[in-house]
Amino acid sequence: MTRLERLQRKIGRGQALLLGSLGAFDANSYYYYGFEDFGAFLVTRGDCFAYTREPFGENWVKMQKFGKRQLPQFVREHKIKTLLFDDNSSLAPAALRLVGKAKLKPFGAALSDLRLVKDAGELKKIKTAQAITKKCVSSVLERGISGKTDSQVAGLLELEAREMGAALNSFEPIVLVNEAAAKPHGEPSGRRIGRNDLVLFDVGASYKHYRGDYSATVYYGKDEEIREAISAVKEAKLSAERKAKPGVKGSVLTKAALAVLKERGFGKTSFKAAGLSLGHHLGLQVHEGKRLDETRLRNGMAFTIEPGVYCPRYGVRFEDIKIL
Repeated sequence: MTRLERLQRKIGRGQALLLGSLGAFDANSYYYYGFEDFGAFLVTRGDCFAYTREPFGENWVKMQKFGKRQLPQFVREHKIKTLLFDDNSSLAPAALRLVGKAKLKPFGAALSDLRLVKDAGELKKIKTAQAITKKCVSSVLERGISGKTDSQVAGLLELEAREMGAALNSFEPIVLVNEAAAKPHGEPSGRRIGRNDLVLFDVGASYKHYRGDYSATVYYGKDEEIREAISAVKEAKLSAERKAKPGVKGSVLTKAALAVLKERGFGKTSFKAAGLSLGHHLGLQVHEGKRLDETRLRNGMAFTIEPGVYCPRYGVRFEDIKIL
């Protein structure tokens, strides 16, 4: 069964699904059709119609006045009673305004969940994206970061990716120093890095639209509490990874990581205490699908495991992708 056929089985009679984007890459359009430009697709239980700037497929209709004319006309002609739509798409406002008497039903979560189990080709692209990501970090560290600002290091990471023919664009590169790392997803500030400073990296390259996501914490100082935190987070990550098997619920991994951090004295400053989850699914988007804690793991899933400790003076996180 093809991806499109699996999707169409989720669409009932009298329903149509609106996919696409008005001005950017859309993960679902690419996943189901290999379409990289902006445009719209209307999918029924047995057919699909493309509204794009260029000819695409047999049922191509030029994308002119899509929202004002073509969408409401489609709803009338195909007697659509319920229009499903990706509530994360920029096409959603058009759906909300212009579907006449048809009911609207958000479908974004279901679309993302349908992408959770990857095929071999997808997993290979994710592995490649992650390998590029790790190479960026290791290359920059080999050249040395002491004396550079966190912003300069972020720029060097991006340059390294470009030199490998990729982009570090899963999200803006995160490089945080000492107490700045206590905010899990902060931004570089121009702070200069000292020889014994703690530095937290969180970066992700993309490869053929599939995302990497990697975090590491570097520290060469002698502060015993920080060294203990680094050791504890590494152990927590390993404990969670050992539990990551098909059939296991994601919450089991979270409990395993938290048990280690509590035992090592970091329960009150753990990722959970900071309001963060242990990890997330990824693929065409760096965050996709339901929460890891809510997922029953299956072969073909790709997700991150990223325990951390966040104290007033510092933050520690280690993250890598687990593929089943």
